[in-house]
Amino acid sequence: MRLLLDQRLLLDQRSEAEDVDYSYVPELSDELESLILARFPRSEHWKLYLLNKHFSDLLKSGELNKIRKEIGFKESSIFMSPSGQNCWWACDGLFKSCRKLPELPSLDICFINGDKESVCAGSHLIVSGRETFGSVVWRFELEIGKWFKGPSMIDPRCLFASATCGTFSFVAGGIGMDTRVSNSAEKYNPETKSWELLPRMHQKRKLCSGCFMDNKFYVIGGRDEHNNQLTCGEAYDKDNNTWE
Repeated sequence: MRLLLDQRLLLDQRSEAEDVDYSYVPELSDELESLILARFPRSEHWKLYLLNKHFSDLLKSGELNKIRKEIGFKESSIFMSPSGQNCWWACDGLFKSCRKLPELPSLDICFINGDKESVCAGSHLIVSGRETFGSVVWRFELEIGKWFKGPSMIDPRCLFASATCGTFSFVAGGIGMDTRVSNSAEKYNPETKSWELLPRMHQKRKLCSGCFMDNKFYVIGGRDEHNNQLTCGEAYDKDNNTWE
């Protein structure tokens, strides 16, 4: 990685000093350069943005994420938001590197002070909450380091279960805009930046928990439409597109 950075800096300097001979600098192919950068920790990508325009454009294009998937490179990240604040922190899985993300741009007092729920999908951080005129979803795209509003869920909800399989995120249950307890479920695709309706759960539930394990999205516990406590759970098999 050090060789790659040194090489790129020297090549950038070459355009400013054409009379200097840099012929001794080994030149890497674009393919090899991308393979090296794809292994660079995501938590350190902000440094590449500052290095030069070439690296910045490569990150924004999403090409590095595609290469990561092809070579099976996985990296965990943790996102945290202090209570009562409108900012998020991104940390690597071992908390060796943490950085503050740009402040979420919503100025709505209901959203800032209200409860918010979050889930990750690929390189997107999805934060849902409620603004003065209804529910809202904000997303942070790690590649370009910016917040965007939307897309809204097909069935807006709160107090729902959520989980991620890494590539996609899933939400299920909760309370809809009509204040009714829901059994609907959706999947978010970061590549298309869109939600897709899934088959409905067998049981309506709110205040439930979710996790993804063994290729299934589990929704556990919560309360039903009569506010009775539930001790059951359901699992969505994404390969068969069914709940059990």
